[in-house]
Amino acid sequence: MTESTASVPTLLLVALFAFSTVSTATAASYQKTDGSIVDPILDRFNGQHPYSGSNLLPGAILDGADLNSADLTDADLTEAFLISADLTNADLIVAKLTGANLSSAVLVDALLNSADLSSANLTGANLVDATVNFANLTDAILTNANLSAASLFFANLSFATLGSANLTGADLSNATLLDATAISADLSNANLIGANFSGADFSDAILTDAINLSSTTGDAFYNANTDFAGTSFDPVAAGWLLVPEPSAAAPQLAALLGVAWLRRRAGPNR
Repeated sequence: MTESTASVPTLLLVALFAFSTVSTATAASYQKTDGSIVDPILDRFNGQHPYSGSNLLPGAILDGADLNSADLTDADLTEAFLISADLTNADLIVAKLTGANLSSAVLVDALLNSADLSSANLTGANLVDATVNFANLTDAILTNANLSAASLFFANLSFATLGSANLTGADLSNATLLDATAISADLSNANLIGANFSGADFSDAILTDAINLSSTTGDAFYNANTDFAGTSFDPVAAGWLLVPEPSAAAPQLAALLGVAWLRRRAGPNR
C-alpha cells in the first residue's frame, strides 16, 4: 500500500516532465534580421505565444498561420509565404518582409513601423488601423488592400501598385508615392499634407474631402473621373497632368501613325 502511494508523485513528475518536453518541442521560433533566433515566440504581453507551426524564417511557408498579437520585432521573413495569415495586432516593427506574399493577410492594428515591405504582395490584405510609419513599401502590390485609417506618415510607396485600394481616412502625411499607381484608389478624408505625388497616377481615384491636398508636391496624373470634391483643389494650377480618355487619344494616335507612314513612304531622300 505504501509502495503504491509513493509511486503517485513519481508518476506526476514524469507526466509533468513529458508535458513540458512536448510543449518546448512544439513551441515555434523566429529568426531576426541579424540571424539570431528568438525561441519561443512571445506575444505582445510578454507571454509565450500559442503558435506551434513552422518556424518563422526567410522563405518559410506560413499560409494561414495564426500569429495574432505575436511579438515579431525585427523578424526576417524575406520572401516568406503568409497568404491569409492572421497578424492582427502583431508587432512587426523593423521587420524584414521583402518580397513576402501577404495577400489576403489580416494585419488589423498591426505595428509595422520602419518595416521593409519592398516588393511584398499585399493584394487584398486588411491593414485597417495598422501603423506603417516610415515603412518601405517600394514596389509593393497593394491592389484592393484595405488601409482605411492606417497611419503611413513618411512611408515610402514609390512605384507601389495601389489600384482600387481603400485609403479612406489614412494618414499619408509626408509619404512618398513617386510613380505609384493609384488608379481607382479611394483616398477620401485621407491626410495628405506634404506627400510627394511625383509621377503618381490617380486616374479614376476618389480624393473627396482629402485633407491638405494642396500641400502635396509633384506633378501627378489624373483623368476626368478623378474626384476632387470637397477639396477646392485645382489640378491644373498644381501642375497635374490630365490623362486623355481613350476615345480622345485615339485620333491623336491615328494622326501620329499617319505621319509616320507618310514619312516612310516618302523615303530618306524626301
